Amino acid sequence: MKRIHALVMGSMLWCSPAPAQPQLVPLGDLPGGPFLSVGSALSGNGLVAVGHSQGSIGLGTSEAFRWTAETGMTGLGRPMNGSSSAANISSNGQYIVGDNITADGIAGIVWAPDGRILTIPDIPGGRDVTKTADVSNTGVVVGSSQYAEGTLGPLSEAFRWTEEGGLQRLGFLNEGDINSTAFAISADGSVIAGRGTSGNWIWTEENGMQATVGNEFFAASLSEDGQSIVGIVTERIDGRFVSSPAMWSEATGQVKLDTSDLPNEQSGLVPRDASFDAEVIFGMLFAQSYSEPYVWFDHGQNGMLFNEYLLGLGLDVEELGYHMIEVSGISDDGTRFLVETFNPNNDREAVLIIVPTPASLALPGLTVLALGRRRRGT
Repeated sequence: MKRIHALVMGSMLWCSPAPAQPQLVPLGDLPGGPFLSVGSALSGNGLVAVGHSQGSIGLGTSEAFRWTAETGMTGLGRPMNGSSSAANISSNGQYIVGDNITADGIAGIVWAPDGRILTIPDIPGGRDVTKTADVSNTGVVVGSSQYAEGTLGPLSEAFRWTEEGGLQRLGFLNEGDINSTAFAISADGSVIAGRGTSGNWIWTEENGMQATVGNEFFAASLSEDGQSIVGIVTERIDGRFVSSPAMWSEATGQVKLDTSDLPNEQSGLVPRDASFDAEVIFGMLFAQSYSEPYVWFDHGQNGMLFNEYLLGLGLDVEELGYHMIEVSGISDDGTRFLVETFNPNNDREAVLIIVPTPASLALPGLTVLALGRRRRGT
């Protein structure tokens, strides 16, 4: 492996003169109590991370946090006898959305730039469960709110919220649908992405809710430019259901992502997040006995294990005592990644991994890694 690393670094130098070394930055946790930090999202420039930590408030409860290199991890507060968690952050790093969880229900929360904590109301007559998912650079929040109890469980409707206009119910894709949820909004707030009973949709103020792809596609994330949705598509092939990573845009339609790196038919790839224009896509590989982060370049045309990408840049995460277990976010330019790990003390800790060059530019120098794969569980 050392020889392969040397070859890769030499090729990397040819692609990008004198790159700096990649970095792993542990985020720590809130003081007091058992050690725990779970990241959920990054700002567009990758300088602000949000998530939740246990701190000193006891087992079974958590507090939302905001992290920067200058301030470290700071708690955002929590309700009395309850928990809080941060779900997402605006691309400009100004707004944070999340939830307050108590015995009375789940309330959607906005942490505003001026320090105010704003509560998003439930749908009138609903079930006191409103969950936020994403927020734009101007503070437009999207998510879902439970409006009734159905025969098979709670029924939810997507919403759009602003401080000036309040809660706007977005409705459903087709007549007869009973569920919808908004999971993402573009940085400028013009495009909302969601899914529901009849499949996936995008919403704009001009056109309302419009179908994208059907129920065979499970959408996971919207790029910040509002143009691309990543997720998985499930098809019936030779009598069995097969899931593949895919991306959808209005310009290209549905396109499958590269799966040439899959170790066997019992493994699968799941996209989780994307850079501003989906040039770089971050996700997970799931196999029978292990799982680990995965990254695609060039709009999903080339993919590889994230660990192998980092090894090619000279960063051995395992050698530092960290084991990557889940991905949480990616910066707009594809150079900063928020990752869940078990740290050297075997505690769960969020870390920020910083690479010197956008992943797609480094790809030509990394192809030599195919000569010497190092894969867990094989």
